[in-house]
Amino acid sequence: FDERRDVAAIKISATDLPAAPISNEEIKIGGKSYVISNPQGLNWTVADGLLSQMRLADEIPNAGNGFRVLQFSAPISAGSSGGLLTDEKGQAIGLIVASLTSGQNLNFAIPFSSVKGLANTSGKIMSFGSGKSLELPLPIRPPTAIDIVNSDPKEILRNAKIFYIESDSVLISEKMMENSLMKKPEFEKWKLAIVKEAKTADVMINVEHQLFTFDYRFTMSDRRTSIVLASGKVTVWDGKIASDKFAKMIIAKLKALKEPNPASEKKTSEKKS
Repeated sequence: FDERRDVAAIKISATDLPAAPISNEEIKIGGKSYVISNPQGLNWTVADGLLSQMRLADEIPNAGNGFRVLQFSAPISAGSSGGLLTDEKGQAIGLIVASLTSGQNLNFAIPFSSVKGLANTSGKIMSFGSGKSLELPLPIRPPTAIDIVNSDPKEILRNAKIFYIESDSVLISEKMMENSLMKKPEFEKWKLAIVKEAKTADVMINVEHQLFTFDYRFTMSDRRTSIVLASGKVTVWDGKIASDKFAKMIIAKLKALKEPNPASEKKTSEKKS
């Protein structure tokens, strides 16, 4: 299950059931879409509309933080939640989750590309009973000393997708740092996100300015274990310049892990051998 997106994969004892194919194509904003759902209990209702936008859940009231949702215009009603959103070819692209009642046809779905891995997980399978015997999974435990010692900072940073920024100085604000990072093309390429709540982030980015100096520092740490993953320092006269330099340094550190240079890896391997 994915607690943040409120989506679960359920295994049942059945075979040869009809299923819609999941699209592997790039989602086309402005393209035709269809919903198949049960609005007001009216089973298998089909409606059409457009794919309006892909956006962060942070932009939608009470939708959550730190993940992407598909906005679509096909009409839905109470009972449509959990229904299917497809592209014009009938390929599944999303799972319907919400609608903004304060507007018209402002509807949202979780992209299947974000959660289809749940069905293929090789992790622990949890069996559920029914009725009074139903047991909810235990909450995630806090990290132990062993967890921290065995953590790999490079692996944590390589897999990081969601970031939270905090600053101790008005000279280099959170918004300033966010803008500098968002301007980097790699940020969109790697589908990274910046959230407003620390508890939903993978990695914390702390930026600070040392009083009465031109020194600025940043630190990246794992939210769960607080392990320092990367850090840097610049000496400049303006916080905007510092934030741009930090963004460049952060992207460079991420790129070295997400898109390693084969030649560099070979040299490292030769040195070890």
